[in-house]
Amino acid sequence: MNAASIHFSNKIMQSYKEAMKPLTRKYNISPTMADIILFLANNPQYKLAKDIVEVRAIKANLVSMNLERMEKEGFATIEISQTDRREKKITLTNKTKEIIAEGRKLQAVFFDQLFADIDKDDLDTFFSVFARIEQNAEKNDPA
Repeated sequence: MNAASIHFSNKIMQSYKEAMKPLTRKYNISPTMADIILFLANNPQYKLAKDIVEVRAIKANLVSMNLERMEKEGFATIEISQTDRREKKITLTNKTKEIIAEGRKLQAVFFDQLFADIDKDDLDTFFSVFARIEQNAEKNDPA
């Protein structure tokens, strides 16, 4: 991968973090907490801490630390599996409803700005190529 590709990816991630700052400041939550809350809210099929680590690619220690804080501050309940103590099921509480609503609005604005001035055909091509790249990556995934 060349430097331009890495820069492109990093620039989008930095831009997203910047877009989420009003949310993290207003609710006094870390960027990782915001990511976890929005990930779980937007992807209800994922409920486990390991899902966040694997799918969202957040380091396990960061997930663990932020989940502890989320539980302590009443944003989530965490249920540890009786068969595997490493398996933690996360349930967001009602305290996250406003965070989720505002976070989704910020995400919508972010993506509107990201894809501004790009016509529908170009976006369709982009998403089609992106889906193909994802399929190719899955073929090479040993897991």
